[in-house]
Formats: sequence, structure tokens, C-alpha cells
Amino acid sequence: MASRGRRKRNLAILLVAVIMLGCVGFRTCRHLVPWGMDHNSWEAFNLNSIDQGWRVSSGGSRRVRVVVNDAGGMHSGRFHVWILAPNLLWGDRVVAAGYVDDSRAPVAVRWLDETSFEVTFYCRKYDSHEQATHAVSLE
Repeated sequence: MASRGRRKRNLAILLVAVIMLGCVGFRTCRHLVPWGMDHNSWEAFNLNSIDQGWRVSSGGSRRVRVVVNDAGGMHSGRFHVWILAPNLLWGDRVVAAGYVDDSRAPVAVRWLDETSFEVTFYCRKYDSHEQATHAVSLE
């Protein structure tokens, strides 16, 4: 009788451990490849990028992280930029992406209110001076 109760307890512990490992694996994957990012970009994002840090809204309740791809000598054209919104449960999410001329210059994020901002990018990586301003809502 006692062995049946022990078996149920061991199965429950095993089930909890499998669920926890699955959650940790999912969260790790979303950290390495944020939602909305092309899966072919993971190497550029993780190995050849400069984290420009956080941009915080005026009220301090929202923030986004700016990451610029800079592959050094392998790089040509403009620099790809990702703007990420954090989420503790689901991982980071790409809310805006585009190109900038200088990987070291800070990317300007202009907050419109607590949940939305504007950012200006070049439209293409090569041969264009056309820029576009993107309005992004975090809701």
C-alpha cells in the first residue's frame, strides 16, 4: 500500500520536473531568438551585436531594449537594429526593426506616451537615403 502512494508521489515529482524543464527550455529559446525575429538572424543577434541598453518611457512604466548588429570586418551596408520589448513570461519580442548608419551612435527612441514611441530608420540596407518613421504601440 505504501509503495503505491510513493509511486504516485514520484510520478507527480517527475511531471513537475518535466514541466519546469520545458518552461526553462522555452524561455531560453525566446531569449536567444526573440519573438518576431527571423530564425536566420539568431547568429547575428547573439554573436555580432551591440546592446545599446534600455530606453525608458517618461513615466518609467515601460522600457524597450535597443540592439544593433555590428559584424565588424564582415559587415557591409547599414547596420540592422532590433528594438525589443521585454516580457518575463514569454520572452523578448521584436517591436521594431530597421537600419541605421552608425552602430555606435545611440538610436533615438521618442516616447509619445507611456505605451507608444516613434523611431526613424533607413528603409534599405544599401543604396537608399530614404528614411521612415515608425510609430510603435506596446499594447
